Amino acid sequence: MHKTKNNKKQKNRNNNTIVHTKENAIEDNSQSNNPKIEMFFSNYIKPLILAFVIVLLFRTFFYEPFKVPSGSMKPTILEGDHVLVSKFSYGYGDHLLAGMYLPIKLNLTKRWFYNQPKRGDIIVFRSSQDDDSNNYIKRLVGLPGDKIRLQYGILYINNKPVQLVKDGEQAGCDRDNPSFVCSVYKEILPEGVEYNILDANLNYKLSFPNTTYTYEVPEKHYFFLGDNRDFSKDSRFDDGIGIIPENHIIGKAEFVYWNSQMSIKEVVCELLHPKRLWKKLN
Repeated sequence: MHKTKNNKKQKNRNNNTIVHTKENAIEDNSQSNNPKIEMFFSNYIKPLILAFVIVLLFRTFFYEPFKVPSGSMKPTILEGDHVLVSKFSYGYGDHLLAGMYLPIKLNLTKRWFYNQPKRGDIIVFRSSQDDDSNNYIKRLVGLPGDKIRLQYGILYINNKPVQLVKDGEQAGCDRDNPSFVCSVYKEILPEGVEYNILDANLNYKLSFPNTTYTYEVPEKHYFFLGDNRDFSKDSRFDDGIGIIPENHIIGKAEFVYWNSQMSIKEVVCELLHPKRLWKKLN
């Protein structure tokens, strides 16, 4: 009897020893795997997360790239141009996240760190229509309190005509008719800002008004026109883009840094003798 009891006790001890050994093995394996996981996370995952956060902050508060899909800003900005936009130039408004295609409107009571745009600036903004999720790029011509109108293609600011100087001709103002030739004019704003615009002339069938009524720009709003005047949907269209609230401004277009429609020859020429890329827009 004593021997049987002793044998049972011995077996239980052995079983306990085996179980304990297995538990230790599992703990040892998990401890040995943890450093590998931690090393992988530290070497690969953390840098990716950090890089993503840095890019997100940079694009949100400093500079953001935008692609221009139309020719409404010819000859200054062409179809396929990629422009770099400074987000901090005029402060931050409702559409701070617009360039990342996030359908988020912040509904701010005012712009943070606001600096008033200058007449002649090329600006990326959102339409005055809240259901329009597109980003637009145009030139600012009307400040709050201004009276703006066009008469036979001539821009009037506060009843005074803006100076126009003929500067040749150029084909390609109409995307649907590339051979059509437009007149090129140098437009000189009252502040002295100069830039070229395209005018398709009055003998062309247009859906864009060369003569308009007088628009009165409300407080905290801005009036925009495209440089390709006869092929630009801009602030002339009340039921379209309209006159833009200041909180819909995204940022100032600073440079064209690339064009997705350039040929290899054009890319090489630009690299050797830059004519358009990385030159400050005006």
